[in-house]
Amino acid sequence: MDLSEIVAALGDLTRDTFNGWTVFVAPGPDAYSVAQGVADWQPGAMEAQAPDYVMLGIDFSLRPPHPLARPIAAALGPALGDVPLPLPSRTLPLDRALAVLLGSDEVIPLSLAVALLLNFLATQVSAESVDGRFLSPFARLTFAEKARVLERLEDPAPELVARIAAETPEAIRPVIAGQLAYVGGVLFVLPAIATYIDWLAFDRRTKTMLKPPTSWWLTGFQPDGPVEGWDDHQGYYQDRQRLES
Repeated sequence: MDLSEIVAALGDLTRDTFNGWTVFVAPGPDAYSVAQGVADWQPGAMEAQAPDYVMLGIDFSLRPPHPLARPIAAALGPALGDVPLPLPSRTLPLDRALAVLLGSDEVIPLSLAVALLLNFLATQVSAESVDGRFLSPFARLTFAEKARVLERLEDPAPELVARIAAETPEAIRPVIAGQLAYVGGVLFVLPAIATYIDWLAFDRRTKTMLKPPTSWWLTGFQPDGPVEGWDDHQGYYQDRQRLES
Protein backbone atom coordinates (compact mmCIF):
# COMPACT_ATOMS: atom_id res chain seq x y z
CA MET A 1 0.00 0.00 0.00
CA ASP A 2 1.53 3.31 -1.11
CA LEU A 3 2.07 5.50 1.96
CA SER A 4 2.65 8.62 -0.12
CA GLU A 5 -0.76 8.23 -1.75
CA ILE A 6 -2.40 7.86 1.65
CA VAL A 7 -0.61 10.91 3.06
CA ALA A 8 -1.69 12.97 0.05
CA ALA A 9 -5.30 11.78 0.30
CA LEU A 10 -5.43 12.54 4.02
CA GLY A 11 -4.09 16.00 3.22
CA ASP A 12 -6.95 16.46 0.76
CA LEU A 13 -9.42 15.34 3.44
CA THR A 14 -7.91 17.84 5.89
CA ARG A 15 -8.17 20.71 3.43
CA ASP A 16 -11.74 19.82 2.48
CA THR A 17 -12.68 19.72 6.16
CA PHE A 18 -11.27 23.19 6.77
CA ASN A 19 -12.92 24.47 3.61
CA GLY A 20 -16.19 23.46 5.23
CA TRP A 21 -15.20 24.89 8.60
CA THR A 22 -13.86 28.31 7.59
CA VAL A 23 -17.02 29.20 5.63
CA PHE A 24 -19.00 28.54 8.81
CA VAL A 25 -17.12 31.51 10.31
CA ALA A 26 -16.93 33.67 7.17
CA PRO A 27 -19.42 32.58 4.49
CA GLY A 28 -18.98 33.73 0.91
CA PRO A 29 -20.31 32.89 -2.57
CA ASP A 30 -18.39 29.58 -2.78
CA ALA A 31 -19.82 26.07 -3.12
CA TYR A 32 -19.15 25.16 0.53
CA SER A 33 -21.10 28.17 1.79
CA VAL A 34 -23.97 27.45 -0.57
CA ALA A 35 -24.08 23.80 0.51
CA GLN A 36 -24.31 24.69 4.21
CA GLY A 37 -27.29 26.94 3.47
CA VAL A 38 -25.61 30.19 4.60
CA ALA A 39 -23.76 32.10 1.88
CA ASP A 40 -22.97 35.71 0.98
CA TRP A 41 -22.42 37.59 -2.26
CA GLN A 42 -19.31 39.20 -0.77
CA PRO A 43 -15.98 37.33 -0.66
CA GLY A 44 -15.42 35.23 2.45
CA ALA A 45 -13.06 32.67 3.88
CA MET A 46 -12.45 30.76 0.67
CA GLU A 47 -11.57 33.91 -1.29
CA ALA A 48 -9.14 34.88 1.50
CA GLN A 49 -7.63 31.35 1.41
CA ALA A 50 -8.45 31.01 5.10
CA PRO A 51 -8.13 27.18 5.05
CA ASP A 52 -4.40 27.53 4.27
CA TYR A 53 -3.95 30.02 7.09
CA VAL A 54 -5.87 27.88 9.58
CA MET A 55 -3.92 24.72 8.78
CA LEU A 56 -0.60 26.57 9.02
CA GLY A 57 -1.69 28.14 12.29
CA ILE A 58 -2.70 24.80 13.78
CA ASP A 59 0.35 22.89 12.59
CA PHE A 60 2.95 25.46 13.63
CA SER A 61 1.42 26.96 16.75
CA LEU A 62 3.30 24.24 18.63
CA ARG A 63 6.36 22.36 17.49
CA PRO A 64 5.30 19.09 15.83
CA PRO A 65 4.60 16.39 16.66
CA HIS A 66 1.79 17.44 18.97
CA PRO A 67 1.33 14.91 21.81
CA LEU A 68 -2.37 14.50 21.06
CA ALA A 69 -2.20 14.21 17.25
CA ARG A 70 -1.35 10.50 17.10
CA PRO A 71 -3.71 9.51 19.98
CA ILE A 72 -6.61 11.32 18.32
CA ALA A 73 -5.96 9.55 15.02
CA ALA A 74 -5.65 6.19 16.78
CA ALA A 75 -8.78 6.76 18.85
CA LEU A 76 -11.09 8.04 16.11
CA GLY A 77 -9.84 6.02 13.15
CA PRO A 78 -11.82 2.85 13.93
CA ALA A 79 -15.04 4.87 14.12
CA LEU A 80 -14.53 6.34 10.64
CA GLY A 81 -14.52 3.12 8.68
CA ASP A 82 -17.64 4.08 6.73
CA VAL A 83 -15.96 7.19 5.32
CA PRO A 84 -14.35 6.48 1.92
CA LEU A 85 -10.97 8.03 1.14
CA PRO A 86 -10.29 8.30 -2.62
CA LEU A 87 -6.77 7.37 -3.69
CA PRO A 88 -5.41 7.65 -7.25
CA SER A 89 -5.69 3.89 -7.76
CA ARG A 90 -8.65 2.95 -5.56
CA THR A 91 -10.96 3.94 -2.72
CA LEU A 92 -9.87 3.04 0.80
CA PRO A 93 -11.89 3.18 4.02
CA LEU A 94 -10.61 6.00 6.19
CA ASP A 95 -9.91 3.72 9.15
CA ARG A 96 -7.58 1.53 7.05
CA ALA A 97 -5.77 4.57 5.67
CA LEU A 98 -5.19 5.86 9.20
CA ALA A 99 -3.98 2.43 10.32
CA VAL A 100 -1.30 2.52 7.61
CA LEU A 101 -0.28 6.03 8.62
CA LEU A 102 -0.13 5.12 12.31
CA GLY A 103 2.02 2.11 11.48
CA SER A 104 4.60 4.32 9.81
CA ASP A 105 7.14 6.83 11.10
CA GLU A 106 5.28 9.76 9.50
CA VAL A 107 4.56 12.74 11.75
CA ILE A 108 0.80 13.20 12.00
CA PRO A 109 -0.06 16.89 11.50
CA LEU A 110 -2.18 18.42 14.22
CA SER A 111 -4.42 19.82 11.48
CA LEU A 112 -5.23 16.26 10.40
CA ALA A 113 -6.07 15.33 14.00
CA VAL A 114 -8.39 18.33 14.30
CA ALA A 115 -9.99 17.46 10.96
CA LEU A 116 -10.60 13.92 12.24
CA LEU A 117 -12.25 15.36 15.34
CA LEU A 118 -14.57 17.50 13.21
CA ASN A 119 -15.41 14.59 10.92
CA PHE A 120 -15.98 12.15 13.77
CA LEU A 121 -18.37 14.58 15.43
CA ALA A 122 -20.01 15.26 12.07
CA THR A 123 -20.91 11.58 11.76
CA GLN A 124 -22.30 11.72 15.29
CA VAL A 125 -24.49 14.70 14.41
CA SER A 126 -25.63 13.33 11.05
CA ALA A 127 -25.18 9.72 9.99
CA GLU A 128 -25.87 10.79 6.40
CA SER A 129 -22.66 12.84 6.32
CA VAL A 130 -20.50 9.77 5.61
CA ASP A 131 -21.33 10.09 1.91
CA GLY A 132 -22.06 13.03 -0.32
CA ARG A 133 -20.83 15.79 -2.58
CA PHE A 134 -17.65 16.80 -0.75
CA LEU A 135 -14.73 14.71 0.43
CA SER A 136 -15.23 15.23 4.18
CA PRO A 137 -18.33 14.48 6.27
CA PHE A 138 -18.04 17.83 8.04
CA ALA A 139 -18.19 19.80 4.79
CA ARG A 140 -21.50 18.08 3.97
CA LEU A 141 -23.28 19.41 7.06
CA THR A 142 -25.72 22.28 7.18
CA PHE A 143 -24.84 25.46 9.05
CA ALA A 144 -26.95 24.39 12.04
CA GLU A 145 -25.34 20.94 12.09
CA LYS A 146 -21.87 22.49 12.06
CA ALA A 147 -22.89 24.53 15.10
CA ARG A 148 -23.87 21.31 16.87
CA VAL A 149 -20.43 19.86 16.10
CA LEU A 150 -18.81 22.90 17.68
CA GLU A 151 -20.98 22.49 20.78
CA ARG A 152 -19.72 18.92 21.14
CA LEU A 153 -16.15 20.08 20.74
CA GLU A 154 -16.37 22.96 23.22
CA ASP A 155 -18.05 20.72 25.80
CA PRO A 156 -16.67 17.26 24.93
CA ALA A 157 -18.67 14.26 26.04
CA PRO A 158 -17.00 11.94 28.56
CA GLU A 159 -17.18 9.15 25.96
CA LEU A 160 -15.08 11.17 23.50
CA VAL A 161 -12.54 12.10 26.15
CA ALA A 162 -12.32 8.49 27.33
CA ARG A 163 -11.85 7.25 23.77
CA ILE A 164 -8.87 9.56 23.25
CA ALA A 165 -7.51 8.97 26.76
CA ALA A 166 -7.26 5.24 26.06
CA GLU A 167 -4.60 6.05 23.42
CA THR A 168 -2.87 8.78 25.41
CA PRO A 169 -0.01 8.59 27.95
CA GLU A 170 -1.40 8.79 31.45
CA ALA A 171 0.48 11.98 32.27
CA ILE A 172 -1.52 14.11 29.83
CA ARG A 173 -4.94 12.48 30.18
CA PRO A 174 -6.21 15.12 32.66
CA VAL A 175 -5.80 17.91 30.08
CA ILE A 176 -7.61 16.25 27.18
CA ALA A 177 -11.04 17.82 27.78
CA GLY A 178 -9.48 21.25 28.20
CA GLN A 179 -7.41 20.84 25.05
CA LEU A 180 -10.48 19.89 23.01
CA ALA A 181 -12.40 22.91 24.31
CA TYR A 182 -9.40 25.10 23.48
CA VAL A 183 -9.40 23.77 19.92
CA GLY A 184 -13.03 24.86 19.61
CA GLY A 185 -12.06 28.42 20.50
CA VAL A 186 -9.06 28.50 18.19
CA LEU A 187 -11.16 27.22 15.31
CA PHE A 188 -13.40 30.26 15.62
CA VAL A 189 -10.58 32.78 15.82
CA LEU A 190 -8.23 31.65 13.04
CA PRO A 191 -10.67 31.81 10.07
CA ALA A 192 -11.80 35.29 11.13
CA ILE A 193 -8.20 36.48 11.38
CA ALA A 194 -7.34 34.99 7.98
CA THR A 195 -10.32 36.66 6.32
CA TYR A 196 -9.69 40.11 7.77
CA ILE A 197 -5.91 40.50 7.46
CA ASP A 198 -3.64 41.10 4.47
CA TRP A 199 -1.53 37.94 4.76
CA LEU A 200 -1.93 37.01 1.09
CA ALA A 201 -1.61 40.49 -0.36
CA PHE A 202 1.46 41.78 1.50
CA ASP A 203 4.91 41.15 0.05
CA ARG A 204 7.30 40.94 3.02
CA ARG A 205 10.35 41.30 0.78
CA THR A 206 9.32 44.58 -0.85
CA LYS A 207 6.99 45.67 1.98
CA THR A 208 4.29 46.52 -0.54
CA MET A 209 0.72 45.40 -1.18
CA LEU A 210 0.48 43.14 -4.20
CA LYS A 211 -3.28 43.56 -4.46
CA PRO A 212 -6.17 44.81 -2.31
CA PRO A 213 -6.83 42.17 0.38
CA THR A 214 -10.23 40.54 0.81
CA SER A 215 -10.63 42.43 4.08
CA TRP A 216 -10.47 45.79 2.25
CA TRP A 217 -13.39 44.71 0.10
CA LEU A 218 -15.41 43.53 3.08
CA THR A 219 -14.82 46.67 5.16
CA GLY A 220 -14.73 49.28 2.41
CA PHE A 221 -11.23 50.29 3.47
CA GLN A 222 -9.04 52.01 0.87
CA PRO A 223 -11.45 51.26 -2.03
CA ASP A 224 -9.02 52.85 -4.52
CA GLY A 225 -5.90 51.13 -3.21
CA PRO A 226 -3.00 52.28 -1.00
CA VAL A 227 -2.52 56.01 -0.45
CA GLU A 228 0.35 58.12 0.87
CA GLY A 229 -1.56 59.51 3.83
CA TRP A 230 -4.67 61.64 4.23
CA ASP A 231 -4.84 65.42 3.90
CA ASP A 232 -6.70 65.63 7.20
CA HIS A 233 -3.75 64.00 8.95
CA GLN A 234 -1.03 66.33 7.64
CA GLY A 235 0.13 69.13 9.96
CA TYR A 236 -1.67 70.44 13.02
CA TYR A 237 -5.42 70.61 13.35
CA GLN A 238 -6.75 73.87 11.84
CA ASP A 239 -3.14 75.00 11.24
CA ARG A 240 -2.47 75.41 14.97
CA GLN A 241 1.20 75.81 15.83
CA ARG A 242 1.01 75.90 19.62
CA LEU A 243 -1.32 75.42 22.55
CA GLU A 244 -2.28 78.14 25.00
CA SER A 245 -2.22 76.95 28.63
